[in-house]
Amino acid sequence: MNQQSNRPTPPKQPRPLILALMLTGVLFWDANFNNTNSARASPDPIHIARKLVKNTSTILKYYKEVIHLDLAVGEAVFADLSEKTGLPPEQFEITDRQKRVWPDRCLGLGSNPSLCPSEAVEGWRLEISHRWIYRTDLLGRAIALENPEASKPSAETDDRREKEGAK
Repeated sequence: MNQQSNRPTPPKQPRPLILALMLTGVLFWDANFNNTNSARASPDPIHIARKLVKNTSTILKYYKEVIHLDLAVGEAVFADLSEKTGLPPEQFEITDRQKRVWPDRCLGLGSNPSLCPSEAVEGWRLEISHRWIYRTDLLGRAIALENPEASKPSAETDDRREKEGAK
């Protein structure tokens, strides 16, 4: 008996080491073997090494800061959005993600400073299905809908619910 999980599957992410090695190889190949004019002097190996180190560190920094999103964050956001909209979590997808530092524990959305200690909180700004914007901490323990007006059902959603209820 195979049971299928209702958990959202995270987007396929490249392994940073493999990606860095592949790009390093391409740069090395281009620098050494792509010379069509044999009269040109061979490139300085120190210069090539510096370029490779710089490019590799840039790739790893990008992976560490932008791509890696904990699965628990997505699950928490999808569960909250499902509760607010009545739609199943499988219907949602993360269409954009940005790492952010929020100015307070209310993720920058609190109106009362006495309830939101001004302590910097690292987290994410997530766009869900090109419609909803969420703010979270890094682990998904604190989540907040940035644009609550988007969670109100549209006429299309109401029509779909009525049709499903009539079946």
